[in-house]
Amino acid sequence: MGVPGAYLATASATVLPDGTVVTGQAGTDPSIYVMVGGSALPISGAEWTADGYDKQSLMGVPEAWLGKATAKPVPNGTVVRDVAGTDTTVYVMAGGTAVPLTYADFTGMGYDKQSLLGVPGTWLGKAAAGAPANGTLLLSPDSPTVWQVVGGGKKALTAADFGPGKYSFSDVVKVPTALTSKLPTV
Repeated sequence: MGVPGAYLATASATVLPDGTVVTGQAGTDPSIYVMVGGSALPISGAEWTADGYDKQSLMGVPEAWLGKATAKPVPNGTVVRDVAGTDTTVYVMAGGTAVPLTYADFTGMGYDKQSLLGVPGTWLGKAAAGAPANGTLLLSPDSPTVWQVVGGGKKALTAADFGPGKYSFSDVVKVPTALTSKLPTV
């Protein structure tokens, strides 16, 4: 079927809805993924049935598109939890890392006003074990300082670092003090 090029450009930039279950349509990658924030997260074989993904429609997507979606981190500030409920902790994503939130953090930082997205537990365990990527901007409730993650540590930014052509406050992720306090200052 022929379609206008403008339609294809728009369609290829469309983000699939959270919770959509996808696989590569060419069959070169037999893995199955769930979409969260435009990122394709792998579902283990055990999670496929135990978490009910097998009851959802499976959508075939182009392998090239899937490769980009699997490489894309879940967006900063996205609030996630284990879809199976095995781990009842709620996490906020910061630089590819799932940062655990206490109830006080969850409500005090305003994350209770966002949708809570279910993610595969296997993926969540790996994401919680990492450290935020270099360049991630963090703010914790103990200080007005915005920190930039650099080489596994943190570097303080000042108001002069923000503005046109510089960093944006909209890119800052609110995280618990437990995270910023464990990062060494560089």
